[in-house]
Amino acid sequence: EKVFLNSSTMKMTQIRSQVPPVALEVSVFKMEGSSALSLLGTGGHQGFSAIELSSAHENRSFDMSQDSSLVITDFFSGILSDGGLVRLRNAQLQRLRYAVEMPRAEGLDVADSVLEDVSELAFSCGSCQHLALRRIVARRVGALLRAAELKKWSLQDVQARCSQRSQVACVQLASALVFLDPEPWRLENVSLEAENVSSDVAPVLLDVEGPKVKGSHITVSATCPAGSFSFTQESGSSISKTAELMAMFEIMRGAENSPASGPRCCASTRTLPRTQRFLKRTFDFDFGIIPDMNISCDPATYPCVCTTNICDRQILKTSLVSTRVSCMSCPMGQYSLTPYLRTLKGDDSGLLGSSGRVLEGDCLSCTDVVTQVGKMPICAGRSVRVPRGLMALPGTTQHGLRFYRCPNAGACPGGDMVVADNLTRNQRCAGGYDDASAGCSQCATGYGRQNLDPFECVRCGRWDLSLAYFLLLPVVPLLLAVRSASQTEKERMSMVIKVILSFGTFLATIQNILEQTAIYRELRTQLTVALGLLEAESEAGGATLLSASFDCLMGGHASRWHFLGLQTFHFLAFLLIFLVLEIVGLLSRSESFGASWLRRTLVLGNAFLPQIFASCLQWAPCFHMAKDETDGSFESFSVFQVTEPCGSGFGMPWMPLLGLSLFLLLGPLHWAFMVSQSRKWKNRKEYIGFLIAGYNLHCEWWEITVLLRKTFLIGALVVLPVSYAPISLVIATVLIMLAALVGHLAMRPYVDPLMNLLEGGVLTYSMLALILTLYLMSESWTNTNKTLVFFILVGSNAVMCLLLLVVFLVIALRRPRQESSARSTATSSVPAG
Repeated sequence: EKVFLNSSTMKMTQIRSQVPPVALEVSVFKMEGSSALSLLGTGGHQGFSAIELSSAHENRSFDMSQDSSLVITDFFSGILSDGGLVRLRNAQLQRLRYAVEMPRAEGLDVADSVLEDVSELAFSCGSCQHLALRRIVARRVGALLRAAELKKWSLQDVQARCSQRSQVACVQLASALVFLDPEPWRLENVSLEAENVSSDVAPVLLDVEGPKVKGSHITVSATCPAGSFSFTQESGSSISKTAELMAMFEIMRGAENSPASGPRCCASTRTLPRTQRFLKRTFDFDFGIIPDMNISCDPATYPCVCTTNICDRQILKTSLVSTRVSCMSCPMGQYSLTPYLRTLKGDDSGLLGSSGRVLEGDCLSCTDVVTQVGKMPICAGRSVRVPRGLMALPGTTQHGLRFYRCPNAGACPGGDMVVADNLTRNQRCAGGYDDASAGCSQCATGYGRQNLDPFECVRCGRWDLSLAYFLLLPVVPLLLAVRSASQTEKERMSMVIKVILSFGTFLATIQNILEQTAIYRELRTQLTVALGLLEAESEAGGATLLSASFDCLMGGHASRWHFLGLQTFHFLAFLLIFLVLEIVGLLSRSESFGASWLRRTLVLGNAFLPQIFASCLQWAPCFHMAKDETDGSFESFSVFQVTEPCGSGFGMPWMPLLGLSLFLLLGPLHWAFMVSQSRKWKNRKEYIGFLIAGYNLHCEWWEITVLLRKTFLIGALVVLPVSYAPISLVIATVLIMLAALVGHLAMRPYVDPLMNLLEGGVLTYSMLALILTLYLMSESWTNTNKTLVFFILVGSNAVMCLLLLVVFLVIALRRPRQESSARSTATSSVPAG
């Protein structure tokens, strides 16, 4: 019947289910004097309670002093009572289905307690008259509190994280309908958080119904999880009750004795004199307050006495207010990345002051992203599906995510960014690209940019092999060019080789552009899946021993000055080598100093002037990834220095102008001057045969157009990187090749008709191939089979390569016969003797 613990400790462990299904059954349980009670069950027993207050009498209670403690774990129910009073202090209630169940009880008072893993409901107080929760921490509870018929209740310093899977409120409170002097209620520093939310379930954090009573107060922090927004509804109602005449007298007597601040009720009467005489005659006391109460009833005042028919009955009225705070999933087109905290405040005058409206700023719209980056992600709840070519980073703006249009669409594969707490998807960029860089515009560690496409990353190889590559790369082509320039007359084979090399450079450009098309990616994926290599495919670049990226050689991000320094180093190094060779030749008197020196400097300029100009041009191009959210202007950055705003670095704008000036002075203008002045020389082909040999007399300057074409093509690759602006690059290449084709057809510069026909055919095919490439890159709504067009383009490239190879082999096979015939002719023309 009764248990008293005074400075005592009771601990029961490994409690298993029994009949009756309760561990401790008692009527009165009292703890004081730093007593401790521990009930540790085994869990998994349906209906097994730790403590049950049962008695044939109404005197049931569980009372704890402030210095006592209680631990209940692994039961179906912690405390079950059908009546009486439960007062808990320093309680730890863990791994329960219900913590405290009180279907009918006098009151519940809990303070300084912790609840964890209560799957259904922590506190159930069906018809408690008094309720008080203070300094409560509840983690992972289905719902915290459900109580009704409350006359007085208070929640102070309560923190609860609810994981309800239905529309049962985390805290649901309803006051008893009291018309005479109701008690004020308080919710102070109550923090409620919803753990889960889905599209078909709207978790309810708070559902409170009570009267507008002087002294009532609410301060609640409602936190909805990522992917949802808080929705507050408030409604008021007026409740009427017909009372007997004597009840009205008691109300007026209380009003008569009220403080000087004013009466607590109002009254009105239709026949005031008659009513006053009737009351005096019947009850023998004077209601002096009645003459002062001849005002209309105010439904907002509690209580309100309306003596419409004073002789028969009176109507008592009160006003109730209902407040409901829910967490609703963000609709399609909106998202929320982090839990949203909303503080709700109110008092008896108006409580929250809102009525059925969505609180602004909870969910973020994705429609604004279209104006910023030109594409719209698919947003719903806490999931954001980013399309290919876009990437998102957690931003400091009001939109939560900052979207970027990737300069290299292949670096941003897109996909779902499901938000859990504050953590988004780990990888936003393709392999080899830095996830932390805006728009995946920088390479990850161990990767470097391609030299002419700063938005394409390749894996770095061995540093020593990369060093040898950059040092020896220009040696072989330069030596072949010097050897070819030493010939005073160009042979047909050497001119064919030049055409083949030029076409090979064009094919490399076409391949880089085709890799940016959607049909190329689709066919590559299908082929990979068909061969069963999808899982074995390595990351971008794959494993390699040698890397052609200058970043890998520099051990990090190479600046524009590094690129310019590399080309200048090559130029000065070969210039020094040629100077040494000229001195050696002069000492051996094997060749005149002027002729060989002039030829070699011309070849050196032809090899390195376009590269030096392209390095100086790196200061000019800019790119943008998004629009500024304030004024809508593009935020532009330097292509080869992505963290630097466009046009702000040292070297702008004089570096591109300096490069252009040096190129024109040392290249086309110098060559044109040499061709013009050499007409006065006796052995002009010995000096500048590299420039004029093989061309007609009226086209001796044609090699200048070849230099300009090569320089413009390299400049287009610098200004319009293939991964960032492939369509613009194709258009620029078409214009360059069109100018070359028109000039070639108009001038027919070669002496050899076969060379005019061969180069004209190559230029014409290049134009057609560029047009097909431009079509493959377009996003048309037509039903044309682009796969067929792609294979036609690839097949025609292969056929063109075979034709050039056949021409080369035919010329190579006929060369010995022509040389033998030439020697026979020369021998027969010599006189005998």
